[in-house]
Amino acid sequence: MSLLSTACNLTRRTAARHGLSPKEKHRLSDIFTLVREFQTSAPACGQKPTFKTILNDPLVHIPPRISVSQADLFCDPTEKLQKLLQTPLFDENERPYRPLVDEMKLAQTVFTSERPRDIRRVESTIRIEKAPIYNLPEVAFLGRSNVGKSSMISCLFHKAPFVKVPVSSTPGFTKTLKFYQVKDYFTLVDMPGYGFNQPHYFRDCVENFLRHRQNLVRTFLMFDMASSVGLEDCRIMEEFKLPYAIMLNKIDLVKDSQRLEVVGQVRTIRDKFGSPNCYPQPFLISAKTGEGVAYIQAFIAHITGSFDLIESKKKTKG
Repeated sequence: MSLLSTACNLTRRTAARHGLSPKEKHRLSDIFTLVREFQTSAPACGQKPTFKTILNDPLVHIPPRISVSQADLFCDPTEKLQKLLQTPLFDENERPYRPLVDEMKLAQTVFTSERPRDIRRVESTIRIEKAPIYNLPEVAFLGRSNVGKSSMISCLFHKAPFVKVPVSSTPGFTKTLKFYQVKDYFTLVDMPGYGFNQPHYFRDCVENFLRHRQNLVRTFLMFDMASSVGLEDCRIMEEFKLPYAIMLNKIDLVKDSQRLEVVGQVRTIRDKFGSPNCYPQPFLISAKTGEGVAYIQAFIAHITGSFDLIESKKKTKG
């Protein structure tokens, strides 16, 4: 019996025997998809994978099923904070991007894959000269160790079952620049974390990337919402005079009052530098609940010109 048939039968038997919930059945379906992907790639790697090998592979990540209300999924989390205040949380010119729900849903299609090569990791390296060369815009993610960069990227790709984003609870797990090409739209770059357990080559690796990547349109500097936002962290990006945006992850771990406090810290730091490099508005996101995911997907599609490319393709087909 083939590996694919074994997985299929296992899925049916397990669901029937244990009376699994719809969510658990979805997880088994994700495993089934991974089996199919591994079997397809087996001839290329010269070995036949087993079902046990796939499940025990620490680098195999099953995309999470996001459980969140439609209202929370398609909105900017700062809008919920604004309801707690009588004065505007941001000035009119500090919140320039306001996507419609239809735009956020369109952005989701950009991050959705139906074929293995639609969204894929194209390179993993510490040497900038070995980074892929293309004409696609790039978006990078930088932050302290264990801030959740890889988990957040995996969350962005939750409708792309064929892409594997290595995720670990070990701080500093990401040691290389990982390039994920999203169709013919853009590339996301997961950078090594700094601080605890950072690689000894971190400075050369990251600085060379920031200095020499001509297609880099925005770097997201990520912080843990449950901790403070560091002035020195932002100074890194200010030294390079590159456009960046502050992203606050793990917002599900804190109350609204702390969310407001951290957003206030971001405004203070931004005003201290007084430079145009930092995007006026911080982005709040939870890789666990999915809050803010559709919003950041829309922003990335916006700054990389993906919406324009989609419109151009429609006109070409028409």
